[in-house]
Formats: sequence, C-alpha cells, structure tokens
Amino acid sequence: MSNRQQLFVPDSVLDTDDLAASVKVLVSENVLVRDGRKLAFFHESFFDYAFARNWLGRNENLVEFLTGAEQELFRRGQVRQVLDHLREQDEERFVEEVEALLIAPSIRYHLKEVVLAVLRGLPDPTPAEWAVVARVLDTRPRSWSSW
Repeated sequence: MSNRQQLFVPDSVLDTDDLAASVKVLVSENVLVRDGRKLAFFHESFFDYAFARNWLGRNENLVEFLTGAEQELFRRGQVRQVLDHLREQDEERFVEEVEALLIAPSIRYHLKEVVLAVLRGLPDPTPAEWAVVARVLDTRPRSWSSW
C-alpha cells in the first residue's frame, strides 16, 4: 500500500502465507474493509499507524525513505506517525530524524511543514528538542528561503 501510495490492495495480495483466515477475522472485526475484490484499513490513520510500527524496524532514515520515491501528499500521515512513534520509543533518533528532515534540501515543503506541526504540538519539549530547533534555525537552510 505504501509503495503504491494507495489505501487499498487487491485481496489477492493477502493470499500468501495462509493469510486468508486472518483476513476473514480482520474483516469481521471491521479492521479491514472489503469493497469487492479490494481491501483497505477501516481508516487512513490506522494505515499510517500500522505503517509507522512496521517502519521502525527498518534500517532506514526518513530522508532516505522519502527521497527514494515521489514525495506526494500521501506521505504526510506516515511521517507524522513515524515521528510520533519515534518520540515515544527513541528520543535520540526522533531528534536526528527531525533535524535531517528540516535541513535536507531534497525534502518537499509540505513534509517539512508536517515536521514543524509535530514540533509545535509537543506538550513538553525536551532540551534536546529545543536544541534541534535552535540548530536548524542557526543553519538557515537555503531551502527555507522560499518559505
């Protein structure tokens, strides 16, 4: 779903690894929704949540992930969920990812705006989070000149 940037998949995708029984249970519990031969999560934000939990196990940073494909609007929810999970589970990596996203000239504005929204919404910013904001402001990224 993420690679295709679509919120549904053909139900045949889940025919492997004996997932048919699991699909039936997930549909009966309304976690997955069936529309003909297509399956989707019950809500886009649940897809983003599931994606983020899976993504944390990857050995990849967000800049690599985002620059490896088109940076469409579809990616905003994924970035928000990954950052929310990182902040809860690995503060050091959260700060690294935030800084990398904000200073990378290859990251599109609408995704940087998501990062800033996540920072704005922090109820209790840590000293490390304040420090990353100061570092980013001090670097005055050229990509910010159009903001």
